[in-house]
Amino acid sequence: MKMSVRFRQFSSCCALTLLVLGVAASSVRADDDNSYKFKTPSPGEEPDYEFHPVKAANPHNVFLDYDFPRFSGYLMYSPSYFNLSQTLQFGSTLPQFSTSSFAPVGFTGKGDMEFSALWGMSLTLGYSSYSASAASFGLFSLSSSTASIFTAMVEPYYCFHPGASLLKMCFGPDIGLDSFPVVNFAQGSASSLVLTSYSDMVVGPHLKFTYPLATSVTGYLEGGADFGILKSGTSTGIHTNSHNIYWGEVGFETPISAKSQLILGFRAEDKSSNFQQVSTSGTFTWSATSTLYVLNVGIHTAF
Repeated sequence: MKMSVRFRQFSSCCALTLLVLGVAASSVRADDDNSYKFKTPSPGEEPDYEFHPVKAANPHNVFLDYDFPRFSGYLMYSPSYFNLSQTLQFGSTLPQFSTSSFAPVGFTGKGDMEFSALWGMSLTLGYSSYSASAASFGLFSLSSSTASIFTAMVEPYYCFHPGASLLKMCFGPDIGLDSFPVVNFAQGSASSLVLTSYSDMVVGPHLKFTYPLATSVTGYLEGGADFGILKSGTSTGIHTNSHNIYWGEVGFETPISAKSQLILGFRAEDKSSNFQQVSTSGTFTWSATSTLYVLNVGIHTAF
């Protein structure tokens, strides 16, 4: 019996991302007189934070107020709500488990290096901890337990301003490590379950839009889809048949000092996984879907 997935809010995210990437790539063109020019701030002049397209002789010229490369860092507190639905198949046994919890412990750090006006790369590290309360599911019992979720992602990207507008578009691949929360058998038991996690390498596309909503407020919208590539987890005996991640985030930044901005964002993730575990009792097939809602509050500082 196959799992009935209850949460698929972002199932179309991958297709939409790939479509926009194709349109964006086809609209980029170079200008005859060097498509991007650069301007260094005068002594004592405070550089502006965002790009400023100007409609001069060539409307695609973009002037920037700082030298490259340049580095900025993000530090965010990331509390979240977690929901997991999972089905086990072992012979004719088809129990379904579900658990949810609020996770007040969560942090996200990000370093961003801009090599030029067009190219950059970021490294994102994330940590959160989820708990499950004791519960019974027929012949099985879920023990009170905690699982840690760790994410490490490298994201090279390319940016441009379509039509010399104030809209900024960036896209590129995600490459890294992500964790998947699952209910699994406690060590040495065939009936006691615990909340745990396993990790795998993932890769996929991402896309981000930023736009100045007001004089001191910049909004952003981003999303992507990541897919497991190693087909094996870090836990002994687990073999992954497939797992997918669809995610999206919306928020804004506003300056609080000359070089720092306050960030407020809301992120949602849908993680689905099908995997097998080989034990002394036989082979168990799991199908799990987890949904995470994350609030990101933090500081973005340019160095």
